[in-house]
Amino acid sequence: MVQHALKAHTALLDHCYRVEVRGAARTVVPRSQESLLWTRGDRFWNQIEADGKSVAWGRDEAGGVWFALSRKEGARLAANEVPEALAQACELRSLEMESLLRTILADFDLRREPTRSGADVIHAELKAGSVSKYRSALLEVDAESGVLRHVELHREHQGRVVAVISAVLVESSLQDVAGYTLEGHLDADAAIYEGESRRVRRAALIADFLTLVRVRPLP
Repeated sequence: MVQHALKAHTALLDHCYRVEVRGAARTVVPRSQESLLWTRGDRFWNQIEADGKSVAWGRDEAGGVWFALSRKEGARLAANEVPEALAQACELRSLEMESLLRTILADFDLRREPTRSGADVIHAELKAGSVSKYRSALLEVDAESGVLRHVELHREHQGRVVAVISAVLVESSLQDVAGYTLEGHLDADAAIYEGESRRVRRAALIADFLTLVRVRPLP
């Protein structure tokens, strides 16, 4: 069933998930926040709405991060420019489905529940001696399509679970690939801050992003 899901998630189709992050007292998210994650293979972008504001962000193939807090300005950071607090905020909201499923196949012991309601439930526990940022996972796989209906991941840090990430399928449809780019969330005349361009303004945008998502560093 996990191999079936892997095949489904490498297909040219986008899947939207509603994401919730629960964790320890010092790893928190707002009480009222809408977080929608669009995925296609290992590509993803995340739209978060909180306090009447909206932000879109994503990560590129090289590990760089981009985000836009409005249609008028956005920021792009190379992997070596991403500060730790921003990296942690993004990590808790990113789901690279293809890589996740390959990791679960290789490094986790799997237990399958009997099929019910057209879905198979897979419990995954990290194998002894294997290394992963997740200690365990629960996958609910649509028995017909192979698409993940629900994913629950137990995020581990320094030997203990610090966050539980839950993603529930909202819809599957073919979307414009521009959604996976910064430019796809900006107007044509928008300002983009990257490299040496306006470091002070870019730092202010990062601070605004972290304030909006309210994720504090892992303990």
